[in-house]
Amino acid sequence: MNHRDRQILCGLFLSKFDQQGLTYLGFEGFSEAFNALGYSLQARPASIKNYRDELDPYFPNARKGWHKRPLREHCQRVLNDYRDNDIGQLGELIKSFLMPAKEVDSMPEVKRVLNIHDVESSSSFAKRLIRDKYYLVLVRNFMEEPFHTVINNPADCAMRFTKVERKEIRFSWTANVVE
Repeated sequence: MNHRDRQILCGLFLSKFDQQGLTYLGFEGFSEAFNALGYSLQARPASIKNYRDELDPYFPNARKGWHKRPLREHCQRVLNDYRDNDIGQLGELIKSFLMPAKEVDSMPEVKRVLNIHDVESSSSFAKRLIRDKYYLVLVRNFMEEPFHTVINNPADCAMRFTKVERKEIRFSWTANVVE
């Protein structure tokens, strides 16, 4: 599924499931959904809204959408492929590509990825979106050429964590040379 198809799928989901779709994805309103989905897909929030509006005439909701213009071919293709899916199928598909783990291989790239999620960002939705998120930066191969991986929300990924406890007893001595 390409970048544009993911945006269209988000628009289809919001058009087809309306308020129920917002609840399923954990959004309080359409503005929050457009912002968060656009942010996660590195697209303009207005693009998600426009795809929803374009697909509104094909689903029973209170919006008319763009009922006076024909559906574009790429939107028709996504509509044909996904129109019969239920809320769980589409919702989980959309969740699977929201804020995915990003793998990076250099320290400047780690900083860039982390800056994307900086809480000093200008928009309040970004602050709410990442408020409860955590990031894990893994550094491997220290001896030769270190490389890094950044994982968004490591508690909710394929990694499994095991608690390992270890106690250390350290002794140190100091000595003075007496002349």
